[in-house]
Amino acid sequence: MVSDQRIGSEIAGYRIEGVVGRGGMSVVYLADDPGLKRKVALKILSPELAEDQRFRDRFIRESQLAASLEHPNIVPIHEAGEADGVLFIAMRYVRGTDLKSLIARDGPLDPERALAIVSQVASALDAAHAEGLIHRDVKPSNVLVAEPDRSGAEHAYLTDFGLIRRVTQVTSLTRTGQFMGTIEYVAPEQIRGGEVDARADVYSLGCLLCECLTGEPPFVSDLEVTVLYAHLEEPPPRVTTRRPELPPAIDRVVAKAMAKLPEDRYVSAEALSAAVREALRPGPALPIPPEGVSTRSRRTIAIAAAAGIALVVVVAAMLVSRSGTPSPASSPPAPTAASSTSRPAALPLGSVVQLDPGTGKVLTVATNAIDTDVLPGNPRLAVRGAPQAPERAPHSPSRWELAPSGSPRGVAPAVVRPPSCRSTRPPTRCCPPSG
Repeated sequence: MVSDQRIGSEIAGYRIEGVVGRGGMSVVYLADDPGLKRKVALKILSPELAEDQRFRDRFIRESQLAASLEHPNIVPIHEAGEADGVLFIAMRYVRGTDLKSLIARDGPLDPERALAIVSQVASALDAAHAEGLIHRDVKPSNVLVAEPDRSGAEHAYLTDFGLIRRVTQVTSLTRTGQFMGTIEYVAPEQIRGGEVDARADVYSLGCLLCECLTGEPPFVSDLEVTVLYAHLEEPPPRVTTRRPELPPAIDRVVAKAMAKLPEDRYVSAEALSAAVREALRPGPALPIPPEGVSTRSRRTIAIAAAAGIALVVVVAAMLVSRSGTPSPASSPPAPTAASSTSRPAALPLGSVVQLDPGTGKVLTVATNAIDTDVLPGNPRLAVRGAPQAPERAPHSPSRWELAPSGSPRGVAPAVVRPPSCRSTRPPTRCCPPSG
């Protein structure tokens, strides 16, 4: 702990034992409450602030508001007021560290750990917002992380509601031309001096999330004006640039949380937390559509892709269920084309249907498209553009996978390739499995 002349003295009945932390406007001490036999965190503001009557009035009002909040993730305030010419707040003493120091010590957090902390902070914010209160200074140094309990779980507390105010409160206590907050996490509307509501806290929580995952705030510069400009004009950084192992969906979550316009952000802190949970959920990642692709187009592509997969599964099932060992054929029969405007009423066993990925319509039906002129039990499945001599495979592959390719009509037919094959040859035939 840092040496301080107040150590050993008493303020408002609390005996100061040491310094816990220092900020631009205050010092937090570890103090003893002799009446209740407990340790408290005693926050004492700078004497210069106590001399400002306007600030004194705001401090007392907002301390009373903060003390009214009761939530498991908000540090309880025991007492607030003025004593010996200084303003103070007595809060629960949390054994642990703040999130800023934790990130500096451990580096970027594991996704599960970051999610657990962000979810708790989001819950605290929504509780404050439900009471018509906004924090306006959400940042890692205002999040206390208690020492893990016996189960190893970390408990996060949101603290330092010194800038809190009611949404409907007049802003006469805030001087014109100034904004309140910390520049690395401040929302654009706070910089502009515009109307501030709960969505400003959502923006700051998005900045906090970014720092949890990357180890640094979203915008870093030695010049404050550069950081402020970035909040106003620059797009949020991509988390995956620093953490390529994370799913790309997390980039979209951060971008939405840090949208320049409040109406483009998540409607609540919990909505942001839920989006983080979904983005980090284990499972196959969905492809990211290019910019400008509409939601309807994405849905059409997804449906067509699902239809193609289902088709191959059906054909594969027919192959497995086909009994007996096929005899070699001298030459493969040429596939027959069917009209793309009508669906065939019935197809022979082993037929292949070519679908348009954009519309899902049937383009081509190839019958007898299974070559059996290879080793027994190793049929090949292909949609040919033109007859071509088959190749023999040295052995039977254990499984097959899809590989898209072009076609004369510009539509990608489904071609089955063995997993070991990565050939770029045209899809006029199946690649033989490599040994």
